[in-house]
Amino acid sequence: GLFANASCICTNSFHATAFSLINRRPFWTTPIRLANSRLADLLNMIGLSDRQVGGAEDFPDAPLEIDYSNAGKILDEARRNSITFLKNALDD
Repeated sequence: GLFANASCICTNSFHATAFSLINRRPFWTTPIRLANSRLADLLNMIGLSDRQVGGAEDFPDAPLEIDYSNAGKILDEARRNSITFLKNALDD
């Protein structure tokens, strides 16, 4: 419920970023080194790489709200592909 009802999420966690995306909430992420590649890949894939900032001093003057219309379509397609892959792997 914390993610689903949040006005904005600021995190350095891959999973918190993922929950922000799932719940289609505004977010900013400042990734730590170990998860940087994984976070960058996810955000690049859905066209939201501008939501990744280096630190508090780097927050852009971008709008808080995020247009999830395109990112949502990409996430939904990736989810369908993952489910299909898992079903096929379990059927073999």
